[in-house]
Amino acid sequence: MDAPMVSPRILVLIGVLFTSSSAILIRLSDAPPLATAAYRMLFSALLVLPPFIRREHAGGSSSTEPELSGIAVQDLLLCVASGLFLAVHFALWITSLSYTTVASATVLVSTHPIFILIASVVFLRERPDRLTIILVAVAFAGSVLLGMNVGGTGNGSPLGNWLAFGGGAAVSGYFLIGRAVRGRIGATHYTFIVYLTSALFLIIACVVGGVPLTGFPVRDYLIFSALAVFPTLMGHSIFNWSLRYLRPTFVSVAVLGEPIFATILAVFIFSEVPSLVTAAGGIVIIGAIAWYLYHEEITNRQKP
Repeated sequence: MDAPMVSPRILVLIGVLFTSSSAILIRLSDAPPLATAAYRMLFSALLVLPPFIRREHAGGSSSTEPELSGIAVQDLLLCVASGLFLAVHFALWITSLSYTTVASATVLVSTHPIFILIASVVFLRERPDRLTIILVAVAFAGSVLLGMNVGGTGNGSPLGNWLAFGGGAAVSGYFLIGRAVRGRIGATHYTFIVYLTSALFLIIACVVGGVPLTGFPVRDYLIFSALAVFPTLMGHSIFNWSLRYLRPTFVSVAVLGEPIFATILAVFIFSEVPSLVTAAGGIVIIGAIAWYLYHEEITNRQKP
């Protein structure tokens, strides 16, 4: 494996900074949340389209990256399901930012490892050890308390908090399906199919819900483009690339820095200072999840 010119750890940190801009950009837009989500995914799919076309013209030379016509129907359906989970994630999370603080929304949407563990227990019959159960219970309890708006309006509204929490649950489905099919589908094909189907689901939701998709000022379209370029392409794409050089646990823990950076940006840009309850709850939730991810890494290393 060739060593990259720039340290992958530094690039991951840069990626976290880019993803932290997501909540800020969303807050700066006056467009309806569903429309913002739809355009974010549509523009993201358009950004991935050129490499997708190049991969198709290459003829699917790699056995791990077949052409679109060579992908099994079952895997295509899984990609569509993944796109649906991603659409629900963005619809809930972007909407949550209209009702709650940046700090609460970014902390609660970062709880997806909890739902991934629950799904592993329910569907894969995995048996977590006692420490894992305690850490996940602490993170889950902290999320519930924060979601109930304990401490007053400084934590955001209960509706916004629960929407963000639901966004964390939805994105866990996206991650789980991606983990299952990425071994059979190349990254370019998977990303394009998922982004495009996610955009289509969101556009359909806008049409059915009577949410306008046109008539926004140029400023909003620039924000949509920025959401596709910075947090999506230059954020999540860096995380995907870095997995070639870094352990998934390192990347997962690093991503937990997003609520911290987003909250700092919100303080300076919107003068949105989190309450003591939000700050304390966020520290407990992020700390418990980070400890759980680290513990999972150690446990996996010790397995024969």
